[in-house]
Amino acid sequence: MRVRWMHLMAAVAVIGVSASLAMAADPPARKPAGSGAKPAIRDLELVLDNAEVASVNMDPQALEAWKKAITEAVRETFINHTGNRDVLFFIRVPKGGAPEYQLGARSAFDPAEREKALARLRQTVPPAAKLVDYELAIKFKLNQGGPAGKEIFDPPIVFPGVQYRKKFIAAGLAEKKKMLENFAGKEALPVLAAIMGRVDPKFEGLRTMSKTIQGLDLSKPVNVGKVCVANYHYWRAMVETPRGDQAVPLARILVDIVNGRMDWALREHIVVFPFSTTNGVSHHYLAKLQWMLGEFARDIDKAVSEARALAKTGKHKEALSQVDKALAEYPYSAKLHFIKYQTSLEAAGGDKAKAGELWPLCKRGVLDSDPLYPFEKGVFVPDESFWAKKRMEIPGLFQNKDTMKKDLVNYADISLTLEQLAFSAQLYWYISNFFKPEVYDNRNMVSHFLYCMEKMGAGKMKSHFAGQWDDEIRAVGARMWKEQNP
Repeated sequence: MRVRWMHLMAAVAVIGVSASLAMAADPPARKPAGSGAKPAIRDLELVLDNAEVASVNMDPQALEAWKKAITEAVRETFINHTGNRDVLFFIRVPKGGAPEYQLGARSAFDPAEREKALARLRQTVPPAAKLVDYELAIKFKLNQGGPAGKEIFDPPIVFPGVQYRKKFIAAGLAEKKKMLENFAGKEALPVLAAIMGRVDPKFEGLRTMSKTIQGLDLSKPVNVGKVCVANYHYWRAMVETPRGDQAVPLARILVDIVNGRMDWALREHIVVFPFSTTNGVSHHYLAKLQWMLGEFARDIDKAVSEARALAKTGKHKEALSQVDKALAEYPYSAKLHFIKYQTSLEAAGGDKAKAGELWPLCKRGVLDSDPLYPFEKGVFVPDESFWAKKRMEIPGLFQNKDTMKKDLVNYADISLTLEQLAFSAQLYWYISNFFKPEVYDNRNMVSHFLYCMEKMGAGKMKSHFAGQWDDEIRAVGARMWKEQNP
């Protein structure tokens, strides 16, 4: 049996026999004694969800034993089959639960034949799930395979990943928040910690972060500063991982999601995902978060649009009620806090004296949700501080594809000026590893990274870089002071 490691969401397409994913046939099955018939079973293949996840989620010996058992069960069941079909045997294995089986074909089996085949295949028990639910599939052709152009199995296979996505998209804001938190805390973090923990002992940062994550009590808010921002082992782990593997910053994103901080998680994700260049579990999870956080943000935008539509017709009370309802479901939305201020100010006739009363509470809500949130243009804000103006530089970035890299350097500098040290440190690390020196005017990006480490309390990171860094770090500090005190 061939084994293909891939995501079962993609398997929906792959299971269709396509020229782009043509598969070598298994060695011919043995002919029944005394028979001159050709072997009925061709292209037998096992499709598993993800190699890295499987390596920590199931016992490898149990998997090998099951592969042999299921191969023999398929052979016994179908060796004398005379029809032409594509067959899919789909299995979901929930953690701590009994496996769930589906058997479909193109063209359909006779109902009695299908039930008999399914009963035989069910006798093989796949490996138990150690950490999270998983899915796998056995696919093969019988004789010449199913009819060309027919894509739907009969009965249709219900793919849990597809169902989950539909459920998430249809869910309201509160339910989406809960699903994101469950994904981060009950699925992604346990797997990520297990993978980090199996590295060579010389990678002290990764092994320590593995133990730290496994020891978290996710039933209450996680101290992100202690676990990630000011944690020397967090940054050491990031330096220890291969270039392009974003497992460590992903862990920070997941912790923020567990804490219900979707705004900040999305801001982090936007800068982390483009630098994920390995096809491992961290990339798999980042890709899933891309659409989940995107759908969540669209719900926020929808709530804002509905509130603004009411406000524009003079229905400020109804608009504020709409915003308060959304904030009750998700209190860490910078955009909702700002729209509440804008709508309240409009309801007061734009009175600037009233703005002075409204703004402090709004500002706290906005910056607690997203410290880099730029205030909306065209809305009076009684905050002419340097910090407010600096934040307003962010929307002007990333407007031109030809300046994307330089914009990222500017983004890192703005973040540093606004004292978002962990965020800027992450960017400086990417810049130093992925960009050519001319992009950042040959500045020393490592010294900027180490400046952030010093300020956050992780100055021990200097020991991982050859040379003396104190003068370079002081120079970065002097430039920051000058920037903050124009």
